[in-house]
Amino acid sequence: FTLGAYHGGGTDYYFSGSLDDYRIYNRALSAAEVTSLYNMNSASQVNTTLIAADADVSYFIPGDNSLGDTWQQPGFDDSSWTEVPQPLGFESSGGTLEPLVTTNIRADIRGVNAGGYFRFPFRVNTAGSTVLSATLNVTIDDGYVAYLNGVEVARLNAPTPVNWNSRATGSRSDSTVASTKLTTDISAHLDAIADGENILAIQAMNTSVSGSDFLLGVELTAVEQRPEPGSISLNPGDAVADALGEELTFEVAADEGTEWS
Repeated sequence: FTLGAYHGGGTDYYFSGSLDDYRIYNRALSAAEVTSLYNMNSASQVNTTLIAADADVSYFIPGDNSLGDTWQQPGFDDSSWTEVPQPLGFESSGGTLEPLVTTNIRADIRGVNAGGYFRFPFRVNTAGSTVLSATLNVTIDDGYVAYLNGVEVARLNAPTPVNWNSRATGSRSDSTVASTKLTTDISAHLDAIADGENILAIQAMNTSVSGSDFLLGVELTAVEQRPEPGSISLNPGDAVADALGEELTFEVAADEGTEWS
């Protein structure tokens, strides 16, 4: 296949190279279609919130290890769990964390277990966008482990191994909890994100079963790359040759050795 040709004095002048993708059309393309092809790889980067700071969360306070690790998976049935808006926890009347607690779970957790299981669902359309990075922000008193579709992505003040009744290995002051979110870049685990439904599962824990307060708040944000709107779609049926993803060797002829044709 030759792009251009110049034959002079018995000598052919060509520029040799290769193309990764090519498509040959049986008609002339309009100026708008040529522009669309030129810009076909352009896209915009968008900051998006996958789990909002006031999103609903389903929670369960375990009394044994009967669930194992199954609750961390996206396919787990949590329909019998309690669903409430976050942040959730409890605090003494007039305490530092009291204004941050949207849902009070004192009656469910205090004196029962030092911690609990919390599931945050979110959706991602991988067909319409590409997730470039993701950041997890956690407000926690006192420790946690976070799992993205079953893959551990972050932790703080958590023992190893983590059991159903584990306690936090360290404490955080109420003033620090109230003023400082724990930010973790989880971009190294983007391959754990699936198209459609996803689950961020968190085991949050206090330092003791009878702690005076407890708090969990979560926000998951991402940077996504999305195609620019309004792009022109060319009909592959107009092409007489279509070999996207295949290599084409080509030659382009030179005009008198000074200008390429």
